[in-house]
Amino acid sequence: MPHDRRALRQDKADFAQVRHEQRKRDRKDMKARRLIFTLLLASSVAVVQLAAQQTKADQKPIEEVKAKAEAGDAESQVELGRRYDKGEGVMKDHAEAAKWYLKAAEQNYAEAQYSLGACYLNGEGVAKDPVEAVKWYRKAAEQNFAAAQFNLGLCYENGKGVAANRVEAAKWYRKAAEQNDAAAQYNLGMCYEEADAGTEDWAEVYKWLSLAARQGHEGAKKFMTVLESWKVS
Repeated sequence: MPHDRRALRQDKADFAQVRHEQRKRDRKDMKARRLIFTLLLASSVAVVQLAAQQTKADQKPIEEVKAKAEAGDAESQVELGRRYDKGEGVMKDHAEAAKWYLKAAEQNYAEAQYSLGACYLNGEGVAKDPVEAVKWYRKAAEQNFAAAQFNLGLCYENGKGVAANRVEAAKWYRKAAEQNDAAAQYNLGMCYEEADAGTEDWAEVYKWLSLAARQGHEGAKKFMTVLESWKVS
């Protein structure tokens, strides 16, 4: 038995060293991935969540969309903004897209607020302004718009437009993660993994990364492979 205990202690020491090295590598990868998320997800217009809606909306003649948008219909204003963003049925024009997003955003339309935030974060159609981006992300996030909650979490984590605050970042990731947003689930899991040594909550790490991995999130699948190997060893 003493020998077994010594062996167990050595295994734990080996495990800790492996985990330390893995964490260093994954943190570097994670920073790069999250920067990509910031650029790509912030510039998208909730593509996954709204795919079905877009398919239906894209079938509408552009004249009909314009007429409804000019009459003040917020949904049509967002759709028209998206058409200008993508150049569908009209010449691509980011400034015109931002104009229509603003009209709908001022009607408290969450999707428009999220899209306008993306415009400000990336400087598309408006002057780049991370503070203004956070303002509009927050408005949409407070209406429980998952993509905005995730991007607001990114802003807090990376200090874009707001003072960096990991607690706030985790709070907004959680809100989006609870709506089954895979990227938010991954980031939330990594927040738990990156806690100070000795305070990590591995049950929460496993919970959120496994949920993200089941949705096909590549970063989560990679890290889950490591976690599973630790469990076996």
